[in-house]
Amino acid sequence: RAAHDLDYHANYAASTLRRDSTDLWEVTMADPTDGFCSAFLSHAITTAADHGKRVLATILDESYGGSAEGPEAVDHREDPTHTGEVDGRILLPRSHPLPPSWASTSRHAAVRSIVVSPWSPSTTLSSVCIDHASTMDLAITHLTAHGLRKTAFLGAAPNEAHEDSMRDASYLIAFESAASAVRQTTGPQWMLLGPRTTARGYDVTSRLMGTSADRPDSLICIDALVASGARLALDALHDHSTMVVAIDDHPAATQIDPRIIVLRPNFEDMARAAASLLTPTSADPPAERTPGPIHQEVPMTFISQLVQAS
Repeated sequence: RAAHDLDYHANYAASTLRRDSTDLWEVTMADPTDGFCSAFLSHAITTAADHGKRVLATILDESYGGSAEGPEAVDHREDPTHTGEVDGRILLPRSHPLPPSWASTSRHAAVRSIVVSPWSPSTTLSSVCIDHASTMDLAITHLTAHGLRKTAFLGAAPNEAHEDSMRDASYLIAFESAASAVRQTTGPQWMLLGPRTTARGYDVTSRLMGTSADRPDSLICIDALVASGARLALDALHDHSTMVVAIDDHPAATQIDPRIIVLRPNFEDMARAAASLLTPTSADPPAERTPGPIHQEVPMTFISQLVQAS
């Protein structure tokens, strides 16, 4: 009642002066409009609250490489991060590999920093990423459980100049391994690589399903755009039985044809994994004795209503 009468509000900055902890985690993003970053941020806020922490979101330009003109590209926002007064730091980069300025922790030597991304970044920092192998196993297992034994993969051509090249190659290898493990019928003629566009999904599916006597009964597409094109082509062919799976690790659209089975990142588990890496325990060795970075991989999950119904 007295606090209400005095219009009292807790000053978190002042209350942390007596303690070594600020109860603050920084989430640094390269692109806050990116579907992966925005979706993860909301789960990070909820998970941080479960650990008694608050989240400070900042934006850092990936083009900053530590040059003399670099600081103009950085949005500091006058927050306590730049004096080291945060308990942990989560980096959400746009590109792969990690930009040099992001990989360096010299400015935050006393702060635990981790990377969260759809890829498995090559970095000296601990990371949380998507498990491509387990994700593909989940897709293949689901198709096999529905009696579908002939699967084609509409992947993306690995390109060293593209930021997703390692991710694209990883999904292709994971598909071959998962299909072989359950004896799915597939082959080079059904592992088709190309750009990640709706038009490409439409064209490839039209040729694959419209002209071949021996054709697949299911399609796994590298993303939701390719899957949408594939579904349009199947509709044009009056094919309502071929099942389409989309791997959407960068959620770009919330509204996708409900007939498409969609695999999306398990942001809740990724946020929990990030929190475990940022939360020190009594069993943790001193920083100078830490053997190396920890990399946690989290498989994606189904979000399709079709899967839930089946």
